[in-house]
Amino acid sequence: MKSYQTEEIPQKERREIKSKLRIVKTEHPTFVISVVVHENSEENKIVRLQCRRLMPMEGYPFESKVVPIGGYVYDGTKDCYLIRCVDYLAIGQMPFSYKIEMDDTGLWSLFVPVPVSIIERNLGTDRKASLKKFRSEYKEESVVFQYVQFVSIC
Repeated sequence: MKSYQTEEIPQKERREIKSKLRIVKTEHPTFVISVVVHENSEENKIVRLQCRRLMPMEGYPFESKVVPIGGYVYDGTKDCYLIRCVDYLAIGQMPFSYKIEMDDTGLWSLFVPVPVSIIERNLGTDRKASLKKFRSEYKEESVVFQYVQFVSIC
């Protein structure tokens, strides 16, 4: 198998790429989950985030199909995504998502994660309190808090 090396992108090419990229806000809802990952990988376990249980809430139709933003493993027989972590908290949904598009590439587009600052600004008071309580249960020096995001595609 051939190995590919990465190299610095020349400034001119970087400018050309940036000038063609466009970030678009869509009406596809984003479902957000806070995940606790222990720095000692042996402390983490495989957690099954079952789509059926996570998605039907506040206007999410039961038949919604969701796609994770990131490379998570999907178990089709159990309709769940497998995440290696200590624990998680389903935060809820943002009524939007973001995509990157590029001029002259036809219909190419890619969903991108909602930045943490935007997620936190859009949380209701009750969700902020739940998240704060959830985070207080773990020693921050030994864990990392991450957000797993799913986009509804139906």
